[in-house]
Amino acid sequence: MGFGRPADRPARHQLGFAWLLILLAGLSSACARRHGTILVTPGTEGEVIAVKLAALLSEVDDFDLEIIEGEGSVRNLDLLRRGEADLAIVENSVPFQRGVQTVVPLYPSVLHVLHEKGESPQSFRELVLGKRVYVGARGGLSEWVVELIRRHADIPADAFTIVEDRKTGNAEVIIVFGVLDQAESEEIAANYEFYSIDRPQDLGRGAAVDGMSILFPHMKPFVIPKRFFGTGNPEPVVTVSVDTFLVARTGIPDIEIYDLARTILQHKQEFATVSPVVASSLREDFDENALTFPLHPGARKYLDRNEPGIFERYAELAGVSFTAFLASASGLLALTRWRRRRKKDRIDVYYAAVIEQRASSLRAESAKEVETGLGKLRQLQDEAFGLLIDERLAADESFRIFVTLTQDAMEELRQHRDALTGGGS
Repeated sequence: MGFGRPADRPARHQLGFAWLLILLAGLSSACARRHGTILVTPGTEGEVIAVKLAALLSEVDDFDLEIIEGEGSVRNLDLLRRGEADLAIVENSVPFQRGVQTVVPLYPSVLHVLHEKGESPQSFRELVLGKRVYVGARGGLSEWVVELIRRHADIPADAFTIVEDRKTGNAEVIIVFGVLDQAESEEIAANYEFYSIDRPQDLGRGAAVDGMSILFPHMKPFVIPKRFFGTGNPEPVVTVSVDTFLVARTGIPDIEIYDLARTILQHKQEFATVSPVVASSLREDFDENALTFPLHPGARKYLDRNEPGIFERYAELAGVSFTAFLASASGLLALTRWRRRRKKDRIDVYYAAVIEQRASSLRAESAKEVETGLGKLRQLQDEAFGLLIDERLAADESFRIFVTLTQDAMEELRQHRDALTGGGS
């Protein structure tokens, strides 16, 4: 019949807009990929681990981790603290800086001290004197340790030459921190032998590495087992190790670091392809007191299994969803009003029909015409109840008024009919 159509259009428009917002919010949340950056020193195990971590995060968490070339642990921490990256892989011995927090320990980085085959140095002075020495990335922990030992042994700074590249610089001595990896055994055995800083039997009895661990608590005495690298170390080698950590800049949301720590620790066997040592070193029961940088709250929540709440986890999506909810609520409210208005328009039609039939029947001059009018009122009443059952009319005050109006009209018509028949039925 067309009643209520003008009110129908704005309601449908608002409802359609609301559902569009909800659809867009769903699509954006489904398609969005998180993004982060990690600083690594080129040519180190950290770079290999970062590549593996990036692949793992992309596959498991839909997270794109961009690898940025760094300049050694100390410099990388400066860049991290300034917000130029999100993550970094550094040794635990670097000086404390504010604005940096630990995510998870990765592996022990062992000091490899190698010299060319055929040499038999009896001291660090003999090891480096007049030699070309490779210390890895400049400004890194290895160069710092070499400088420390040089000063302690009172060796002139120009007594040896530091080369930038191990191969092109024809390095005669290699002093670098790295993960123990038996895959390098053949290369080491073919060209180099390990230099042992102390004798294994002197450990705990005032050996040089004992003194280093006292002065620098993050350095620990470490013994490379006999023939771990084949003929590269025919005897046990005494050296030092420093734990390597994944750190993050302060300010990254707890849920991001929670997910990162969870992914690494739950998929630690994936890192066995880098080195079995890395896979076996990824543990949850590490000593927090040994950390240079405080543990990130997100990592602590994972270790404590303190699952983040739904609002914390989906804080950003919640904002979009709330906006969509408001738009949806507005649309639903408009739809409800339109439906009420439409039902009101329908009952108004029945009001008019009852009033018109009442007036027409009261002008009738025969009882038969009045009876016909009563029948039409009953028919209008039946139609209205039918619409009520079909939920096309609301059982509200308007409907109750209609029922009362109909009953009153029918009573008036009965009285008029009785008057025309002289009081008979």
